[in-house]
Formats: sequence, structure tokens, C-alpha cells
Amino acid sequence: MGLIHYLLRRRFEKRTPEKTVYTGKRTPDKENEPEKAGDSKNMMNEVQNLLQDTNERIDRIQNLVGQLGGVVESSQKSIEEKVHTEGVKVYRNVQAVLAEMETKMATQEKLEREVMTLKNYLKGLMGFSVVTMLILVIFVLYSIGVF
Repeated sequence: MGLIHYLLRRRFEKRTPEKTVYTGKRTPDKENEPEKAGDSKNMMNEVQNLLQDTNERIDRIQNLVGQLGGVVESSQKSIEEKVHTEGVKVYRNVQAVLAEMETKMATQEKLEREVMTLKNYLKGLMGFSVVTMLILVIFVLYSIGVF
């Protein structure tokens, strides 16, 4: 509708060398009356040509939009596949880390149990050493004649 309005407005403009002035209506000239039928046909042809050109441009734009839609869709699928692949890699890495951590924790628990056993053994040896030392002191004092 805007195109037709523009063309009609152009038709009814009065042109001067300095600027174009829009009068809103055409002044009836007796000389220009025979041209009205030819002018309206020319104007209709011009409007039809512009509409045809516009329709061709719209078709080209629709084709481009369709092509871009296909490109976007294929890009989206490619991105989804890559994201999935990276997600699988991360999942497997986390699994490996957890498995490694589990074995380390099992080894650490085993070592803690062994250390506790050694502590108990050393406590027993310490007690035995203290008793042996007391016996040795008593034996030395007895040898000297203190007892």
C-alpha cells in the first residue's frame, strides 16, 4: 500500500527547479486532459512492474531464508553432536578419577589399619622395655650391693 501511495504522490507533485512541492491535487489543465488516459496506463504499468520486482525479491529472500534455515539446522545438529561427545569424555574422565580415588582410599584404609596394629605392637614392646629396664636397674643395684 505504501508503494502505491508513493507513486500516486509522485504523480501529483508540482516540480520547481529549487524544490518539489506537493499540492495534494492536480490542477486541471485543458492541455493535459488527453494525457490522463495514457498517464494512468503508464502509472499502472509502473506499479505492476514494481509489484513484479517486489515479488521476485520476496521469492529470493524466501529462498535465502530457507537455505539459511537448513544451514542453521545442520550447524545445530553438529554442535549437539560435539557437545554430546565432550559430555561423554567428561563423564568418562570423572568415572576414571572416582575409580582411582576409590583405590587410593582403600589403600589408605589398609595402611591405617596396619599403622594401628604397629602402634599396638609398639605399645606392648614399650611396656616390655620398661619392665626389662627396671629389672636391669634392680639387677645392677643388687650386684653393687645396694640390696
